[in-house]
Amino acid sequence: MKRVHYIYFLLAVVLYSWSSLSAAGRRPLPAAFDGSMMPYDFAATDSMPVVPDSLRPVYIGYVARHGARYMTSPDKLRNLSKMLYDTALKSRLTPEGERFHLLIKKMEETGVGKWGMLSDVGVDEERRLGADMARIFPDLFRKGEVNAVSSYVPRVVMTMYQFLFSLESKKTGINMSTLSGKELNPLLRCFHTDSIYDAYRAHGDWEPVYEEYFRQFVSPEPARRLLGAIHENDREKLRKITMQIYDVLSSCRAAGIEPPTDEFMTEAEYRGCWLADNLEHYLRNSVSPLSTSCAKATAPLIRRIISDADTALTAPEGKGRIFNGYFGHAETLLPLLSTMGVEGCFYLPLDYADLYKHWRVQEITPLGANYMIIFMKSESGRIYVSTRLNGRNISPLPDSPMTVPWNDLKEYWTARVEMLSNSPGADLP
Repeated sequence: MKRVHYIYFLLAVVLYSWSSLSAAGRRPLPAAFDGSMMPYDFAATDSMPVVPDSLRPVYIGYVARHGARYMTSPDKLRNLSKMLYDTALKSRLTPEGERFHLLIKKMEETGVGKWGMLSDVGVDEERRLGADMARIFPDLFRKGEVNAVSSYVPRVVMTMYQFLFSLESKKTGINMSTLSGKELNPLLRCFHTDSIYDAYRAHGDWEPVYEEYFRQFVSPEPARRLLGAIHENDREKLRKITMQIYDVLSSCRAAGIEPPTDEFMTEAEYRGCWLADNLEHYLRNSVSPLSTSCAKATAPLIRRIISDADTALTAPEGKGRIFNGYFGHAETLLPLLSTMGVEGCFYLPLDYADLYKHWRVQEITPLGANYMIIFMKSESGRIYVSTRLNGRNISPLPDSPMTVPWNDLKEYWTARVEMLSNSPGADLP
Protein backbone atom coordinates (compact mmCIF):
# COMPACT_ATOMS: atom_id res chain seq x y z
CA MET A 1 0.00 0.00 0.00
CA LYS A 2 2.79 2.42 0.85
CA ARG A 3 4.43 1.75 -2.49
CA VAL A 4 1.16 2.50 -4.31
CA HIS A 5 0.78 5.84 -2.55
CA TYR A 6 4.44 6.67 -3.13
CA ILE A 7 4.01 6.06 -6.88
CA TYR A 8 0.86 8.17 -6.83
CA PHE A 9 2.73 10.98 -5.11
CA LEU A 10 5.52 10.97 -7.67
CA LEU A 11 3.06 10.86 -10.57
CA ALA A 12 1.20 13.84 -9.11
CA VAL A 13 4.40 15.85 -9.01
CA VAL A 14 5.09 15.01 -12.67
CA LEU A 15 1.56 15.55 -13.96
CA TYR A 16 0.82 18.93 -12.38
CA SER A 17 2.55 21.59 -14.43
CA TRP A 18 4.06 24.66 -12.83
CA SER A 19 1.76 26.83 -14.90
CA SER A 20 -1.16 25.62 -12.81
CA LEU A 21 0.14 27.80 -9.97
CA SER A 22 -0.77 30.91 -11.95
CA ALA A 23 -4.06 29.62 -13.28
CA ALA A 24 -6.60 32.10 -14.57
CA GLY A 25 -8.41 33.89 -11.81
CA ARG A 26 -5.60 33.64 -9.25
CA ARG A 27 -4.66 36.96 -7.65
CA PRO A 28 -1.23 37.82 -6.22
CA LEU A 29 -1.22 38.24 -2.46
CA PRO A 30 -0.23 41.75 -1.29
CA ALA A 31 3.54 42.25 -1.12
CA ALA A 32 3.16 44.20 2.13
CA PHE A 33 2.07 41.00 3.87
CA ASP A 34 5.45 39.42 3.06
CA GLY A 35 6.57 41.34 6.14
CA SER A 36 10.31 41.41 6.69
CA MET A 37 10.78 39.36 3.51
CA MET A 38 9.28 42.08 1.33
CA PRO A 39 11.76 43.39 -1.25
CA TYR A 40 12.61 47.09 -1.17
CA ASP A 41 9.80 49.30 -2.49
CA PHE A 42 11.50 51.91 -4.65
CA ALA A 43 8.10 53.25 -5.71
CA ALA A 44 7.48 54.44 -2.14
CA THR A 45 10.65 56.55 -1.91
CA ASP A 46 11.03 60.33 -2.09
CA SER A 47 13.16 61.30 -5.07
CA MET A 48 15.31 63.77 -3.15
CA PRO A 49 16.31 64.26 0.51
CA VAL A 50 15.59 67.43 2.45
CA VAL A 51 18.61 69.71 1.91
CA PRO A 52 17.83 73.43 2.27
CA ASP A 53 19.56 75.73 -0.22
CA SER A 54 21.48 77.37 2.59
CA LEU A 55 23.12 74.08 3.63
CA ARG A 56 25.74 71.88 1.97
CA PRO A 57 25.98 68.09 2.49
CA VAL A 58 29.34 67.16 4.01
CA TYR A 59 28.91 63.66 5.46
CA ILE A 60 26.50 60.70 5.50
CA GLY A 61 25.93 57.99 8.09
CA TYR A 62 24.19 54.93 6.67
CA VAL A 63 22.88 51.88 8.54
CA ALA A 64 21.51 49.10 6.36
CA ARG A 65 20.09 45.60 6.25
CA HIS A 66 21.20 43.13 3.60
CA GLY A 67 19.23 42.97 0.37
CA ALA A 68 16.73 40.38 -0.85
CA ARG A 69 17.95 36.82 -0.33
CA TYR A 70 17.14 33.21 -0.91
CA MET A 71 15.81 31.24 2.06
CA THR A 72 18.58 30.78 4.61
CA SER A 73 18.54 26.98 4.37
CA PRO A 74 16.53 24.15 2.78
CA ASP A 75 15.39 22.89 6.20
CA LYS A 76 11.90 24.44 6.18
CA LEU A 77 11.30 23.25 2.63
CA ARG A 78 12.46 19.73 3.42
CA ASN A 79 10.33 19.55 6.56
CA LEU A 80 7.23 20.52 4.59
CA SER A 81 8.16 18.20 1.73
CA LYS A 82 8.54 15.29 4.15
CA MET A 83 5.22 16.13 5.76
CA LEU A 84 3.50 16.08 2.37
CA TYR A 85 5.24 12.83 1.45
CA ASP A 86 4.25 11.18 4.75
CA THR A 87 0.69 12.35 4.22
CA ALA A 88 0.67 10.82 0.75
CA LEU A 89 1.75 7.49 2.27
CA LYS A 90 -1.07 7.53 4.79
CA SER A 91 -3.93 8.86 2.68
CA ARG A 92 -4.72 10.67 -0.53
CA LEU A 93 -2.96 14.04 -0.56
CA THR A 94 -5.20 16.93 -1.57
CA PRO A 95 -4.74 18.62 -4.98
CA GLU A 96 -3.59 21.74 -3.10
CA GLY A 97 -0.98 19.66 -1.32
CA GLU A 98 0.25 18.24 -4.63
CA ARG A 99 0.57 21.70 -6.15
CA PHE A 100 2.28 23.09 -3.07
CA HIS A 101 4.85 20.33 -3.33
CA LEU A 102 5.68 21.67 -6.80
CA LEU A 103 6.27 25.11 -5.30
CA ILE A 104 8.60 23.58 -2.71
CA LYS A 105 10.55 21.86 -5.49
CA LYS A 106 10.76 25.15 -7.36
CA MET A 107 12.14 26.88 -4.26
CA GLU A 108 14.66 24.07 -3.69
CA GLU A 109 15.88 24.20 -7.29
CA THR A 110 16.23 27.97 -7.11
CA GLY A 111 18.16 27.89 -3.84
CA VAL A 112 20.58 25.03 -4.51
CA GLY A 113 24.09 26.23 -3.71
CA LYS A 114 22.78 29.70 -2.83
CA TRP A 115 21.02 29.29 0.52
CA GLY A 116 21.07 32.58 2.44
CA MET A 117 22.89 34.44 -0.33
CA LEU A 118 21.69 37.58 -2.05
CA SER A 119 19.33 36.76 -4.88
CA ASP A 120 19.38 38.58 -8.20
CA VAL A 121 16.62 40.75 -6.70
CA GLY A 122 18.94 41.66 -3.82
CA VAL A 123 21.90 42.42 -6.07
CA ASP A 124 19.73 44.74 -8.16
CA GLU A 125 18.44 46.44 -5.00
CA GLU A 126 21.89 47.22 -3.66
CA ARG A 127 23.28 48.40 -6.97
CA ARG A 128 20.33 50.72 -7.36
CA LEU A 129 20.64 52.03 -3.80
CA GLY A 130 24.33 52.79 -4.31
CA ALA A 131 23.71 54.43 -7.68
CA ASP A 132 20.87 56.50 -6.21
CA MET A 133 23.11 57.83 -3.47
CA ALA A 134 25.79 58.80 -5.99
CA ARG A 135 23.13 60.51 -8.11
CA ILE A 136 21.57 62.41 -5.23
CA PHE A 137 24.89 63.66 -3.80
CA PRO A 138 27.14 64.19 -6.86
CA ASP A 139 29.27 66.92 -5.27
CA LEU A 140 29.81 65.05 -2.00
CA PHE A 141 31.10 61.89 -3.70
CA ARG A 142 33.63 63.54 -6.00
CA LYS A 143 36.44 62.83 -3.54
CA GLY A 144 37.00 61.86 0.07
CA GLU A 145 37.15 58.78 2.28
CA VAL A 146 34.39 56.21 2.30
CA ASN A 147 34.39 53.57 5.03
CA ALA A 148 32.02 50.66 5.58
CA VAL A 149 31.79 47.79 8.05
CA SER A 150 29.61 44.71 7.83
CA SER A 151 28.52 41.63 9.71
CA TYR A 152 30.61 38.57 8.82
CA VAL A 153 27.58 36.84 7.27
CA PRO A 154 28.23 36.44 3.52
CA ARG A 155 24.96 38.00 2.32
CA VAL A 156 25.74 41.11 4.37
CA VAL A 157 29.30 41.31 3.08
CA MET A 158 27.96 40.95 -0.46
CA THR A 159 25.38 43.67 0.20
CA MET A 160 28.12 46.06 1.31
CA TYR A 161 30.23 45.42 -1.78
CA GLN A 162 27.36 45.62 -4.24
CA PHE A 163 26.26 48.92 -2.73
CA LEU A 164 29.78 50.38 -2.71
CA PHE A 165 30.47 49.18 -6.24
CA SER A 166 27.64 51.33 -7.59
CA LEU A 167 28.50 54.22 -5.31
CA GLU A 168 32.13 54.30 -6.41
CA SER A 169 32.00 53.09 -10.02
CA LYS A 170 32.12 56.57 -11.58
CA LYS A 171 33.71 58.45 -8.68
CA THR A 172 37.42 57.84 -9.11
CA GLY A 173 38.35 60.37 -6.43
CA ILE A 174 36.95 58.24 -3.62
CA ASN A 175 39.30 56.41 -1.27
CA MET A 176 37.35 53.40 -0.05
CA SER A 177 37.99 51.02 2.87
CA THR A 178 35.91 48.12 4.23
CA LEU A 179 35.97 45.72 7.15
CA SER A 180 33.92 42.67 8.09
CA GLY A 181 34.39 40.00 10.71
CA LYS A 182 33.22 38.60 14.03
CA GLU A 183 35.06 41.33 15.91
CA LEU A 184 32.23 43.62 14.76
CA ASN A 185 29.54 41.44 16.38
CA PRO A 186 29.00 43.80 19.37
CA LEU A 187 28.08 46.53 16.87
CA LEU A 188 26.20 44.61 14.19
CA ARG A 189 25.02 41.40 15.88
CA CYS A 190 24.13 42.61 19.36
CA PHE A 191 21.16 40.23 19.29
CA HIS A 192 23.65 37.43 20.02
CA THR A 193 26.57 39.10 21.81
CA ASP A 194 24.51 40.69 24.58
CA SER A 195 23.64 37.72 26.80
CA ILE A 196 20.64 39.31 28.51
CA TYR A 197 19.09 40.41 25.24
CA ASP A 198 19.89 37.08 23.60
CA ALA A 199 18.17 35.19 26.42
CA TYR A 200 15.12 37.45 26.20
CA ARG A 201 14.83 36.88 22.45
CA ALA A 202 15.04 33.11 22.95
CA HIS A 203 12.61 32.68 25.85
CA GLY A 204 11.35 35.97 27.21
CA ASP A 205 8.07 37.29 28.56
CA TRP A 206 7.03 37.95 24.98
CA GLU A 207 6.26 34.27 24.31
CA PRO A 208 2.83 33.96 26.02
CA VAL A 209 1.74 37.29 24.48
CA TYR A 210 2.73 36.07 21.04
CA GLU A 211 1.17 32.62 21.50
CA GLU A 212 -2.21 34.10 22.43
CA TYR A 213 -2.07 36.42 19.43
CA PHE A 214 -0.94 33.54 17.20
CA ARG A 215 -3.96 31.43 18.16
CA GLN A 216 -6.27 34.36 17.47
CA PHE A 217 -5.02 35.39 14.04
CA VAL A 218 -3.35 32.39 12.36
CA SER A 219 -5.86 30.09 10.68
CA PRO A 220 -5.47 26.29 10.56
CA GLU A 221 -7.35 26.16 7.25
CA PRO A 222 -4.42 26.58 4.79
CA ALA A 223 -2.68 23.59 6.38
CA ARG A 224 -5.90 21.57 6.44
CA ARG A 225 -6.46 22.23 2.74
CA LEU A 226 -3.00 20.84 1.96
CA LEU A 227 -3.07 17.82 4.27
CA GLY A 228 -6.72 16.78 4.17
CA ALA A 229 -7.69 14.55 7.08
CA ILE A 230 -4.20 14.43 8.61
CA HIS A 231 -4.06 16.37 11.90
CA GLU A 232 -7.58 17.66 11.21
CA ASN A 233 -8.41 17.77 14.93
CA ASP A 234 -5.11 19.26 16.07
CA ARG A 235 -5.71 22.95 15.42
CA GLU A 236 -2.50 24.06 17.13
CA LYS A 237 -0.36 21.83 14.92
CA LEU A 238 -2.24 22.98 11.84
CA ARG A 239 -1.64 26.63 12.75
CA LYS A 240 2.09 25.96 13.06
CA ILE A 241 2.08 24.30 9.65
CA THR A 242 0.20 27.30 8.26
CA MET A 243 3.05 29.54 9.43
CA GLN A 244 5.54 27.22 7.72
CA ILE A 245 3.52 27.60 4.53
CA TYR A 246 3.62 31.37 5.05
CA ASP A 247 7.42 31.27 5.39
CA VAL A 248 7.65 29.70 1.94
CA LEU A 249 5.09 31.95 0.27
CA SER A 250 6.54 35.15 1.75
CA SER A 251 9.99 34.22 0.42
CA CYS A 252 8.94 33.92 -3.23
CA ARG A 253 9.37 37.52 -4.35
CA ALA A 254 12.76 37.88 -2.65
CA ALA A 255 14.02 34.76 -4.44
CA GLY A 256 12.85 36.04 -7.81
CA ILE A 257 10.04 33.48 -8.08
CA GLU A 258 6.50 34.31 -9.17
CA PRO A 259 4.63 36.16 -6.39
CA PRO A 260 2.42 33.98 -4.19
CA THR A 261 -1.24 33.93 -5.12
CA ASP A 262 -4.45 33.02 -3.36
CA GLU A 263 -3.86 29.45 -4.59
CA PHE A 264 -2.79 28.39 -1.09
CA MET A 265 -4.03 31.18 1.18
CA THR A 266 -6.77 33.73 0.98
CA GLU A 267 -5.72 37.32 1.45
CA ALA A 268 -7.29 37.30 4.92
CA GLU A 269 -5.32 34.18 5.90
CA TYR A 270 -2.09 35.64 4.56
CA ARG A 271 -2.73 38.83 6.48
CA GLY A 272 -3.30 36.84 9.66
CA CYS A 273 0.12 35.23 9.32
CA TRP A 274 1.65 38.65 8.68
CA LEU A 275 0.00 40.04 11.82
CA ALA A 276 1.58 37.29 13.92
CA ASP A 277 4.96 37.69 12.22
CA ASN A 278 4.81 41.47 12.69
CA LEU A 279 4.11 41.11 16.41
CA GLU A 280 6.92 38.58 16.87
CA HIS A 281 9.46 40.92 15.26
CA TYR A 282 8.24 43.75 17.46
CA LEU A 283 8.31 41.84 20.75
CA ARG A 284 11.69 40.17 20.18
CA ASN A 285 13.62 42.96 18.49
CA SER A 286 12.21 46.31 19.55
CA VAL A 287 11.76 48.40 22.66
CA SER A 288 8.39 47.33 24.04
CA PRO A 289 6.36 47.47 27.26
CA LEU A 290 7.78 44.02 28.07
CA SER A 291 11.48 44.74 27.68
CA THR A 292 14.06 47.41 26.88
CA SER A 293 17.02 45.02 26.90
CA CYS A 294 17.63 45.72 23.22
CA ALA A 295 18.48 49.36 24.05
CA LYS A 296 21.50 48.45 26.14
CA ALA A 297 22.53 45.87 23.54
CA THR A 298 22.45 48.33 20.63
CA ALA A 299 24.01 51.22 22.59
CA PRO A 300 27.55 50.51 21.26
CA LEU A 301 26.35 51.00 17.68
CA ILE A 302 24.60 54.26 18.54
CA ARG A 303 27.74 55.57 20.25
CA ARG A 304 29.83 54.46 17.27
CA ILE A 305 27.56 56.31 14.83
CA ILE A 306 27.84 59.47 16.94
CA SER A 307 31.59 59.16 17.39
CA ASP A 308 32.26 58.48 13.70
CA ALA A 309 30.18 61.49 12.72
CA ASP A 310 31.91 63.84 15.15
CA THR A 311 35.33 62.63 13.98
CA ALA A 312 34.43 63.14 10.33
CA LEU A 313 32.94 66.56 10.93
CA THR A 314 36.04 67.90 12.68
CA ALA A 315 38.46 66.81 9.94
CA PRO A 316 39.67 69.37 7.37
CA GLU A 317 37.27 69.49 4.45
CA GLY A 318 38.43 67.50 1.45
CA LYS A 319 40.67 65.29 3.57
CA GLY A 320 38.24 63.64 5.95
CA ARG A 321 35.60 60.96 5.75
CA ILE A 322 32.43 61.68 3.80
CA PHE A 323 30.59 58.40 4.44
CA ASN A 324 30.39 55.68 7.09
CA GLY A 325 28.27 52.62 6.37
CA TYR A 326 27.17 49.97 8.86
CA PHE A 327 25.74 46.86 7.18
CA GLY A 328 23.87 44.26 9.20
CA HIS A 329 20.55 42.50 9.60
CA ALA A 330 16.92 43.27 10.38
CA GLU A 331 17.84 42.40 13.97
CA THR A 332 20.53 45.08 13.78
CA LEU A 333 18.20 47.86 12.68
CA LEU A 334 15.08 47.07 14.72
CA PRO A 335 16.64 47.56 18.19
CA LEU A 336 18.72 50.47 16.91
CA LEU A 337 15.87 52.43 15.34
CA SER A 338 13.45 51.84 18.21
CA THR A 339 16.05 52.96 20.75
CA MET A 340 16.79 56.05 18.67
CA GLY A 341 13.06 56.80 18.55
CA VAL A 342 13.05 56.99 14.75
CA GLU A 343 9.67 57.91 13.30
CA GLY A 344 7.54 54.80 12.72
CA CYS A 345 10.00 52.53 14.56
CA PHE A 346 9.08 53.11 18.21
CA TYR A 347 5.62 52.46 19.62
CA LEU A 348 4.23 51.32 22.97
CA PRO A 349 0.80 49.76 22.35
CA LEU A 350 -1.91 49.57 24.95
CA ASP A 351 -3.48 46.72 22.95
CA TYR A 352 -1.22 44.49 20.85
CA ALA A 353 -4.09 43.89 18.44
CA ASP A 354 -3.65 47.52 17.34
CA LEU A 355 0.12 47.31 16.84
CA TYR A 356 -0.09 46.91 13.06
CA LYS A 357 -1.71 50.35 12.76
CA HIS A 358 1.43 52.04 14.07
CA TRP A 359 4.34 49.60 13.66
CA ARG A 360 4.80 47.59 10.45
CA VAL A 361 7.98 45.60 10.02
CA GLN A 362 7.93 45.78 6.22
CA GLU A 363 8.07 49.58 6.43
CA ILE A 364 10.97 49.49 8.90
CA THR A 365 13.15 46.60 7.76
CA PRO A 366 12.19 45.38 4.31
CA LEU A 367 14.98 43.59 2.47
CA GLY A 368 17.52 46.32 1.65
CA ALA A 369 16.32 48.54 4.51
CA ASN A 370 18.41 51.60 5.33
CA TYR A 371 18.49 54.59 7.64
CA MET A 372 20.38 57.57 6.24
CA ILE A 373 21.62 60.51 8.30
CA ILE A 374 22.61 63.47 6.10
CA PHE A 375 24.94 65.98 7.72
CA MET A 376 24.94 69.50 6.28
CA LYS A 377 27.01 72.59 7.01
CA SER A 378 25.85 76.18 6.98
CA GLU A 379 27.99 79.11 5.86
CA SER A 380 28.65 79.87 9.51
CA GLY A 381 29.95 76.33 10.06
CA ARG A 382 27.01 74.95 12.08
CA ILE A 383 26.04 71.34 11.42
CA TYR A 384 22.46 70.28 10.71
CA VAL A 385 20.97 66.92 9.85
CA SER A 386 18.05 65.48 7.92
CA THR A 387 17.11 61.79 7.86
CA ARG A 388 15.61 59.20 5.52
CA LEU A 389 14.17 55.79 6.32
CA ASN A 390 14.05 53.47 3.31
CA GLY A 391 14.17 56.45 1.00
CA ARG A 392 11.38 58.35 2.73
CA ASN A 393 12.16 61.73 4.28
CA ILE A 394 11.27 61.69 7.98
CA SER A 395 11.64 64.12 10.88
CA PRO A 396 14.88 63.52 12.81
CA LEU A 397 13.17 64.32 16.13
CA PRO A 398 9.56 63.91 17.30
CA ASP A 399 7.39 66.80 16.10
CA SER A 400 10.42 68.55 14.64
CA PRO A 401 11.14 70.25 11.31
CA MET A 402 12.75 68.08 8.66
CA THR A 403 16.15 69.60 9.42
CA VAL A 404 17.53 69.97 12.96
CA PRO A 405 20.87 70.88 14.58
CA TRP A 406 23.16 67.86 14.93
CA ASN A 407 23.78 68.59 18.59
CA ASP A 408 20.05 68.39 19.31
CA LEU A 409 19.72 64.98 17.65
CA LYS A 410 22.87 63.68 19.31
CA GLU A 411 21.64 64.75 22.74
CA TYR A 412 18.26 63.13 22.09
CA TRP A 413 19.82 59.79 21.15
CA THR A 414 22.20 59.88 24.10
CA ALA A 415 19.37 60.62 26.52
CA ARG A 416 17.21 57.81 25.11
CA VAL A 417 20.03 55.28 25.39
CA GLU A 418 20.53 56.25 29.02
CA MET A 419 16.82 56.19 29.85
CA LEU A 420 15.96 52.95 28.05
CA SER A 421 19.09 51.09 29.17
CA ASN A 422 18.02 51.61 32.76
CA SER A 423 14.28 51.08 32.35
CA PRO A 424 12.49 47.90 33.48
CA GLY A 425 10.29 48.08 30.39
CA ALA A 426 6.84 47.87 31.91
CA ASP A 427 7.39 51.26 33.60
CA LEU A 428 8.01 53.13 30.35
CA PRO A 429 5.91 56.28 29.95
